[in-house]
Amino acid sequence: MGAAEVLDIFVSSSRMHSSIPPPVPPKPKNLVKYSQSSVGPVRAVRPAPPPPTPSKPVRPVCTDSVPQAESNLTNVMVRSPSAPTEFDHHTNSSKRLSLSNESQTIFSPRRASVSVFNDSTSEVVQNSRRYALPGHESYLSERSSGVYSGSESSDIDEFEIQERSADKLFRVAQEMCNTERAYVETLRALSVDFPNFIRQRALADHRVMTQPDVAFELSRHLDALRKLHQEISEQLQARHNFLRSQKQLITDVLLKVGHFLKMSRMFLQQKGELSSIILNACRQYPEFASALRSFEEDRFNGLLLVHQLDCVHQRICRYPLLLNTYLKYLPKQSDEYPIAIEAKALLENVALEIENGLVEGDNMRKMYQIQRRMQSDYEIIQPGRKLFKEGEIMKHSRKEIHPRFLLLFSDVLLYCAPVVPGSSMLRIRNELPLYTLDDPVLPDNDATSLEFHLRSQRRSIILLCKTTAERDQWVQAIRAAIDHANGRFGYRDVGCDSMVRLPVEASRYSIQLYFFFLSLQSSGETASDPLHEIGRKAPPWVPDDRVTMCQHCSSLFTTIRRRHHCRGCGKVICRRCIGKAPLEYTDLSVEIVCPDCFDVLVARSFAEDDSTPGRYNSVESLKCGNFLPPRSRCVLDQSGCCQRRALSNDQAKLGGSCIKKGYLWLQKKRDWKKHWCLLGRDAVIEFYGASEDKVAKMTVVLLSYEIHKIVGVQGEPDVVKMTHKNQVLTSGSQLLQLLLKANSNEATDGWYEAIRRTLLDFEDR
Repeated sequence: MGAAEVLDIFVSSSRMHSSIPPPVPPKPKNLVKYSQSSVGPVRAVRPAPPPPTPSKPVRPVCTDSVPQAESNLTNVMVRSPSAPTEFDHHTNSSKRLSLSNESQTIFSPRRASVSVFNDSTSEVVQNSRRYALPGHESYLSERSSGVYSGSESSDIDEFEIQERSADKLFRVAQEMCNTERAYVETLRALSVDFPNFIRQRALADHRVMTQPDVAFELSRHLDALRKLHQEISEQLQARHNFLRSQKQLITDVLLKVGHFLKMSRMFLQQKGELSSIILNACRQYPEFASALRSFEEDRFNGLLLVHQLDCVHQRICRYPLLLNTYLKYLPKQSDEYPIAIEAKALLENVALEIENGLVEGDNMRKMYQIQRRMQSDYEIIQPGRKLFKEGEIMKHSRKEIHPRFLLLFSDVLLYCAPVVPGSSMLRIRNELPLYTLDDPVLPDNDATSLEFHLRSQRRSIILLCKTTAERDQWVQAIRAAIDHANGRFGYRDVGCDSMVRLPVEASRYSIQLYFFFLSLQSSGETASDPLHEIGRKAPPWVPDDRVTMCQHCSSLFTTIRRRHHCRGCGKVICRRCIGKAPLEYTDLSVEIVCPDCFDVLVARSFAEDDSTPGRYNSVESLKCGNFLPPRSRCVLDQSGCCQRRALSNDQAKLGGSCIKKGYLWLQKKRDWKKHWCLLGRDAVIEFYGASEDKVAKMTVVLLSYEIHKIVGVQGEPDVVKMTHKNQVLTSGSQLLQLLLKANSNEATDGWYEAIRRTLLDFEDR
């Protein structure tokens, strides 16, 4: 009987007696996939490499039957995937028969034939395993076959995905346990081993001990954390050991101890102070520094002990990341999934609270430092107050630029100045509550691009920054602080036609607010009207160097004709344009006002009194009401009434027709003089003495001018040269030309392009 016949008989008998189904073979890695055909299902066949030359000779007993067995087994491989694997049944049964043959020595013809079959087939299996692919036992192994159908491969894919997810889930839990164990070892080294090491070194050399005791401080702060995380590590390790076998939960451990992790907040707030104590001790005690270096080499592989203190913060931030990875591979239908979701949310909240606590701790520490810098007894630290921004800034005063210091809190803006120039001590100049502060105003003037204006009921300031980015940061911070303050305080309706937000606690400004709402009802002004704020809020003053003439009557300022600022709008006026009127933001004290503000204040004051129509024109009545009219605005007639003088028509600028403005240097004879220039769309350039002047000193029509650019020499900026085309030169006449330059080549190029483009556009019309 040949080996093939023995195989058929044995396979048929094993089908009858074997009730255990064959194992599901996994999907091989390297398969050749074919498209579906109409003949049969989708099939994927692994290409077999050519078998190598066998290294061992075949037994003589089985030489005749081996080729036949190989051919039969090859025929068995190409089969339907739904049929059971005959060779798999045979392999398991042959193993059982071989064991029984070893235990029993009784001779039997059947056993003899089976033994012959075992020898031949085992040789075939050994030869087939010699050319198996990496990662697979053989083409004829128990868990691999050469052909798979589409439905079976999808089942195999799902099974492999589940196995792979379970394996990764186990590895994430293992990483959680290992990192927790390493963290506990680090805490033990800092809180137990380091103090013991210092004490042992101190027995030999007392100079190792420091004052204060650094090792004791570390042990005092970290001992409680070490015990807590030691308990967490033990519970995680116990759950991890039975995670696969008994389906133990592991995330409920973190859910139970999540709130206790907030204990690390106290240590993190003191970490900076502990680090400074250690560094100072190393500078002051060389023996302690030497002992610390030896401990770092022994326990931390040369890493600094100060850097190891960051492990507490890193561990708190790592818990949500580990749980996020754990949830990625945890099945959603698992009983642990909702617990893991809850634990992740809890640990994220704990980490966020610790982060906020660290910010609040730093904020409180900065406020303590600011309190020590204050010269007065002003209490910086108050309940609910937070520091948003601090920094040095420049204040553009009337004549000069002075250094100032701004402290932006959640409820107030402190405007401070150094006690002595260059000193760190501060003196509070003004306290500006945020609910009385308007949004910062950015000027639309190129000459003031680094400035912004602060305006409140009591004070208005022009602040100057070093860069545009710094200015934008301050403006954004102040606007955010104002919005935050308006959201914190409650507001109530005051019963007027227009709804105006008023803080509930505003007793300091009750008088001003009373007149504010009274005037709204009497004069019919709205809060959006520009005239509405005149007399009610302090205006920013126009600096003296930005005007050369009165902003009302255009009289040039000289040594005799001095400058005066209007307390209503901040303009610069001369002595003839001064009027006086009571203002609300100064508690109704009489202040200097310009003629325009005087008209607004008088009309507002006498709007309700209709019994005496001529009261406004009576000088005596104005004086009784603490109003003094300006001399340049009214003329007394024979009856003692004020006749308003008409304004001059030369105060209007180019306005909306201006396409470029800025400072330029104009050469006159041999001198260069600085002018504020405006270029209009109608090819007209106007030269003003300063940026706030109302009347131009010179106006030039650029038609028929030729423009050229001259490269500057010796580091000087480029020069724009404009020469008139249609001019007749004689022996006594001079060439009519304009020489202009800016402070930089970029600005000069901008003016050159603007003038050239304006001339081209005007010629195309």
